[in-house]
Amino acid sequence: FGVSKVPLRPLIHVGASIGERVPVWDIRDKFGDTNLLVVNMEQGRDLAASIGGGRAALMRGHGCVVTGKAVKEAVLTA
Repeated sequence: FGVSKVPLRPLIHVGASIGERVPVWDIRDKFGDTNLLVVNMEQGRDLAASIGGGRAALMRGHGCVVTGKAVKEAVLTA
């Protein structure tokens, strides 16, 4: 989903906590060709901004990031 035009959307009730849509964050948009890793605060803030009010984002070509108020919440969301 992170490299396709098809959006990832929650389909069952336990997926509702991730938000209505799962954004795809592409590090190339602001930081050019990199190793796809978030390695500084500027990149981290940009990734966090892409999540917005949701709890997850796909990182194009790399994987996903999930948030929560505590580690347990993030793990359950993942």
